[in-house]
Amino acid sequence: MQNQWLAYGCAASLIFLAALCASFLPLSYQGVIILMGLPSLFGGYYFSTFAVQYTWGTLLGVALYMGLEFMMYGPIYQISGPVYAAGFVLALACCLSGVWFANWKKGRYASTR
Repeated sequence: MQNQWLAYGCAASLIFLAALCASFLPLSYQGVIILMGLPSLFGGYYFSTFAVQYTWGTLLGVALYMGLEFMMYGPIYQISGPVYAAGFVLALACCLSGVWFANWKKGRYASTR
């Protein structure tokens, strides 16, 4: 059974773990953005009825990781902030694409002819 708290928790966990994995891997900033965005494609599909809660959970995950990064490295937001903002925007777009696909598969976008 799905509920809104599971959507918050999954979104925050997915984006936090994606950012953490991106910090361990030798990726360029494009790779970090893609790695942060792609899990939301599947999360948006699975939590299609709780897309707003999933989006807020994604924002919570980004904020938690930026707090952890501040504790580890100090104030480097001028470098990492725009990358994480772009990752959040891509995660939002992927979430909405997953919601659209889930609704299309369920037949909610039927033709009106």
